[in-house]
Amino acid sequence: MIGIMRGVFRAVTESLKIKPGEEVAVITDHNKEEIGRAFALAAEAVGGIVTFIVMKPTGYHGAEPPRVVAEAMKSSDVFIAPTTYSLTHTKARAEATKAGARGATLPLITEEVIRRAVDVDYKELKSITDRVYKAVKNAHIIKVTNRFGTLLRIDVSDRQWILDDGDYSKPGKFGNLPAGSVYIAPKESNVEGKVVFHSFRGLGEGIVTIKGGKAIEFRGELGEKLKATLAPHGENAFVVAAFGIGTNPNAKVTGNLLEDEKALGSVFLAFGRNIDIGGKNDAPVHEEVIILEPTIEVDAKPIMVNGKLLI
Repeated sequence: MIGIMRGVFRAVTESLKIKPGEEVAVITDHNKEEIGRAFALAAEAVGGIVTFIVMKPTGYHGAEPPRVVAEAMKSSDVFIAPTTYSLTHTKARAEATKAGARGATLPLITEEVIRRAVDVDYKELKSITDRVYKAVKNAHIIKVTNRFGTLLRIDVSDRQWILDDGDYSKPGKFGNLPAGSVYIAPKESNVEGKVVFHSFRGLGEGIVTIKGGKAIEFRGELGEKLKATLAPHGENAFVVAAFGIGTNPNAKVTGNLLEDEKALGSVFLAFGRNIDIGGKNDAPVHEEVIILEPTIEVDAKPIMVNGKLLI
């Protein structure tokens, strides 16, 4: 645990900016308890009043936590959630931030990810994220291609982009740690194309065909894994939920979604629930795949080519 404390303290002091006397809820599970204790220790060291809760892993990304956890998040000034499965796209998280709590979720977090990508220069991260946000904030159509065969058209008109620059210091702000992405809930019925992806619960290759905003065909090892993951959760789980661009210069694609989706030079596509980020699709799950070496065109203007940022 000693080896991760610099990254943990940077998160507590530079990202969450916890102040003396603030009530901090640290939510973890049996698999991530040691990391949870590191965050609790750091929060206490800067004067936070910490409630520490260890729960059973929820079972899948987007699953709601127990009511006592939801209430703790909602009633806190700051929540920190290093867990096995994501609480980001849950009603509990949405209600907490609506009530004014700020915080960070850390699904799938590992000590290695903390050392590499949470321990980041937050000023540099903010600079990159701001540049990407400015390039896409007024976009209508996003086109994504890569050398592996991806050809994706995404209608983002009249939807609001979300900027995750790691600054969670204001009431109601939240994001993942490691931080670093710009993302949006696209128009659900107006996403078309083929996506060749190389990370989904591990590394490999998968292909998914999207028509009318819904995944309709799956191929490859990771494609079959994605289909099997979404299928138990109903038809709405197959709807495209989000598109995002990674902006963290320290993050690498290793098969760990939490870090992969933030890696500068990659983009992600999500399926399932997006009503918590400005979309209209409700589902009990939210799953993401990672697209490597993308070329991104914003209303026909390239901002990234083969994973290299042009702006």
